[in-house]
Amino acid sequence: MKRTIAIAIGLIMLATLFAGCGSKDNGKNILKIGLGGDPAALDPRKIEESVGHFVANQIYEGLVTYNDKCEAVPACAEKWEVSADGLVYTFHLRQGLKWSNGDPLTAKDFEYGIKSALAPAFASPYASILYFVKNAENYNTEKTKNADDIGVKAINDTTLQITLEAPCPYFVSVTAYPTYYPVNQKSDFSKVDKIICNGPFRITEWTRKSDIDLVKNDQYYDKDTVKLDGMNLALTDDNNTLMQMFKTGQISFMEKAPVAEIDKLIKDGLCKPSPQFSIYYYDFNNKKKPFDDVRVRKAFNLGINRQLLIDKVTKGAQQPALAWVPYGAPDAAPGSDYRKVGGNFYKDNDIEAAKKLLAEAGYPGGKGFPEVTLKYNTNDAHKAIAEAIQEMWKSNLGVTVKLQNEEWKVFLDTRKQGDYDIARDGWNADYPDAYVFACIFTANNDQNNAKYLNKNYDSLINSSRVEADPTKRFQLMHEAEKQLMEDMPICPIYFYSGTPVYSPKLKGVIENALNNFYFKTAYMEK
Repeated sequence: MKRTIAIAIGLIMLATLFAGCGSKDNGKNILKIGLGGDPAALDPRKIEESVGHFVANQIYEGLVTYNDKCEAVPACAEKWEVSADGLVYTFHLRQGLKWSNGDPLTAKDFEYGIKSALAPAFASPYASILYFVKNAENYNTEKTKNADDIGVKAINDTTLQITLEAPCPYFVSVTAYPTYYPVNQKSDFSKVDKIICNGPFRITEWTRKSDIDLVKNDQYYDKDTVKLDGMNLALTDDNNTLMQMFKTGQISFMEKAPVAEIDKLIKDGLCKPSPQFSIYYYDFNNKKKPFDDVRVRKAFNLGINRQLLIDKVTKGAQQPALAWVPYGAPDAAPGSDYRKVGGNFYKDNDIEAAKKLLAEAGYPGGKGFPEVTLKYNTNDAHKAIAEAIQEMWKSNLGVTVKLQNEEWKVFLDTRKQGDYDIARDGWNADYPDAYVFACIFTANNDQNNAKYLNKNYDSLINSSRVEADPTKRFQLMHEAEKQLMEDMPICPIYFYSGTPVYSPKLKGVIENALNNFYFKTAYMEK
């Protein structure tokens, strides 16, 4: 009886904490979903993390968007042409596009969004994704001061021309990322009621650490396709709390299933794991002892049993990451897979090799090894993984690793500033090409959290970016990945598998291997 009362009280407390998830619909068709904490930003030029990207997919739209096969399909741009030399892309916008406040949306809004994101003083955390554009990198790194030198120009209200540094066969897909989105200059992203959107939904309220309210955007060009009146996003990084909300009907979707619940959810048909073009990994602080020694980094990498971790802890359809770039990206030959062509670079759970390397570094059997800390953002899955790997390093290498969790936004800053020994990281591809992974570890890339620096690697990657011949381009990237794995600045752990949880009544969600979720066509079956 006491246990029953305790559970009842707990559920009442959950309902009270997230009261907005059940009381803001006023009888309207509001979809309630669970989201992993607060977005770090909702200015599309500032978005670099998965939570912000999730919200951006609902309230903004770029020149193109993705379908369920990761193919770029028309969005604000209804068509486009590419010049014979592959350098000039001309996008034709739909007629009559509007912002959520009723302002006309024009090609100038795209030009402003891109150029303002590249302004050095603006400090966009993912400006590097714009470096495909002519003189974008030069302007962002202040080698040129004139924004007019950037290869983006509004020819007229409905025509946007983008000139590239070098031919890029997948460039149209790149423009689906938020950093390429249009920006209304009247937007004040510090005030929710001043955020002007152009997607299927618009934001009306954001209560930090509680919830976000979205309503249907009546100014959206395809509003008749949108079946929902709005969405309510419950914000918490505690997946167990979200799971309880799902079980009690307070939400109908959550992006990631709690580790302990995966088996049962799969059995009940509520979760269908699917491979993603993403990787889960740890950063080593390459500038800080003892991880300034490549032998230590390699020892820690080889001292993990990834398959055991997947079988016993994550329990999804993940694959051990024995290289950097995941499966799912094409290689030069039609129908080929980059990872299959490149192969693996090391063995999983290679304990003897790991012990030998650690001894060579001066720590035989882990003796004399300094105490180090692994930091991760608060989440039950990250905690379970960290605890399992902590034990592997202890039993396999004889080293002690402390664990420390931090709230999401604090952790992002910690990792960016390099205030760690080892830090959890992950990368969801922004477009379906291996380069989106390869470019991260170039010296000036703003996503290079490990602070890796190798001039040969930079040269190979920069050459691949401007190489027009597909065979030569991929050869350069494979050579670069080999260099990366020799230096081992990071510790690849597994290639992701998505574990979203759906109510049986939720239909019409567009999901793909780039970890994109679009609710434009979503609805709850009666």
